[in-house]
Amino acid sequence: MTVKLRRPGRSPAVVLVFILGCSPSESRGPGPAAPSPKAAPPATASTDANAAPPAAPAQAAPPPESAPRRLPGWFASTRELAEAVLTGLREKDSELLDSLRVTEREYKDILFPEFPAATGNAPPDFHWFLLNTESAAGIERALGTWGAQDFELADVVVTKGTQEYRTYQILSKVELKVRDRKGGPEVRQLRIFGSVVELNGGYKILSFKN
Repeated sequence: MTVKLRRPGRSPAVVLVFILGCSPSESRGPGPAAPSPKAAPPATASTDANAAPPAAPAQAAPPPESAPRRLPGWFASTRELAEAVLTGLREKDSELLDSLRVTEREYKDILFPEFPAATGNAPPDFHWFLLNTESAAGIERALGTWGAQDFELADVVVTKGTQEYRTYQILSKVELKVRDRKGGPEVRQLRIFGSVVELNGGYKILSFKN
């Protein structure tokens, strides 16, 4: 505010101009507000054309193939099979001995289709008839020769090697080394049956030879 003073006898003059205690802040009013911080822009997915694609999920490894199961009635080793043969001889049990060889169905459905004879004119029934007849006579001969004798098994010997087929193999001309439990330590080698079939880790007699 401006104040004018007069002195007597003189013309009016401005003597003093007082600026009465107005502080700059009060005279100018409130200052401008401080700018508020800008919000960060929202995150967006990458649009880079060269960005690597997401990795594909790892595929689980396939389960291991299980080994074929041994068929019922087949033995886990040639030794187990031979022990059963000696039991049948000791007990003079023809039915037990007959159960140790392949059945008609096993012969016709599994073995015969892979034999060379399968390409011939004779049907599998004919070949089974010959094998079955020969085995029945072979069991009778074995019981007549060694029945009721108490043998201890020493070893199983494959005398004519192994024949390989697609799904099985044949141990040719198998013989047994045995000791007579009542006759001393002498080892004898006996041909009680013919060949042995190995299928899926199991063993059976193909036939008893007459």
